[in-house]
Parts: sequence; structure tokens; C-alpha cells
Amino acid sequence: MGRKIRHGGSGIAGGLMSAMKIAVTGASGFIGRYVLAELARQQVEVVAVTRNATSLAGSSLAARVVEMDMARHKLGK
Repeated sequence: MGRKIRHGGSGIAGGLMSAMKIAVTGASGFIGRYVLAELARQQVEVVAVTRNATSLAGSSLAARVVEMDMARHKLGK
């Protein structure tokens, strides 16, 4: 990634997020791939949500992949 992210302490939020599980929607998109890479670097447990799971198949992603088109699901109903 081209830029370094500055933050206090070690890891995201001073290391507090290393025990968290984060869902990233749009994981196979341009920005989502960079977010996944940074979270993996920070050793955060990730659930990658994407419309097309095959688009993440070739990556070295260490995340659980969930295939879902959120526009087609009625969330919360």
C-alpha cells in the first residue's frame, strides 16, 4: 500500500482491535482489498462480504468469505 497509517500504540487503536472480528463489505472492490490487507497486517479477524466470492479466490486472504448481495436481502425485516 502506498501510504503508512499513523496511529498511537501498536496496532489499530493501540492494539485494542486485535481481538475484534470485523466484517468488510465490498471486500473484493478496489478499496475493500486494501482494507482487508491492512486488517490482516494488524492481525484482526475479518469476515469478507462480497457479491462474488470467486473474485477473492485467488488472493492470499486469511478471512472468512461470505457471498451476499445486500441489495437483494431485506436486512432487519
